[in-house]
Amino acid sequence: DQSRSEQMIQKIGENAHTMLDSMDDIIWSVNPSNDKFQNIAIRIREYAIPLFEMKNIHFSILTPQEMFSITIPMEIRRNIYLIAKEGINNLLKYSECKEAKVEFSIQHSILTLIINDNGKGFDITKVQPHRNSLEHMKNRASQINGDLTISSEIGKGTTISFSVKI
Repeated sequence: DQSRSEQMIQKIGENAHTMLDSMDDIIWSVNPSNDKFQNIAIRIREYAIPLFEMKNIHFSILTPQEMFSITIPMEIRRNIYLIAKEGINNLLKYSECKEAKVEFSIQHSILTLIINDNGKGFDITKVQPHRNSLEHMKNRASQINGDLTISSEIGKGTTISFSVKI
């Protein structure tokens, strides 16, 4: 069946692309030359900007320059990036927003990431646990003794707040 073969080939290509992206994320996260916060900020920008632009979402990515020289340990760096990536992906897939903001800050050695949108929001109590990328983000946060909270209001958008001591 040619149609089925084409679908299978397309799926193999998608899986290969996903695997290459994951390997790239792993290689980036273990490279000691990426231990400054500036490298996380650049990587998140490079990931997010084309996606926001493709969806015509007005966005801002705020990363205070005074944070750029902060050294971030490898495991924390990896999880910060993956939490940001997952949060941005969820926003793009589900929010139907017109505006979004990704904002980093630091106070008293606590790094904070806030991702919010003005989209349709959702009822957190009705998210299916077995296919829950929100749960993956919470697990990543707990792996590095971080705190992740998600708040959403139908018709008003969603906010993901993540903080970790560095």
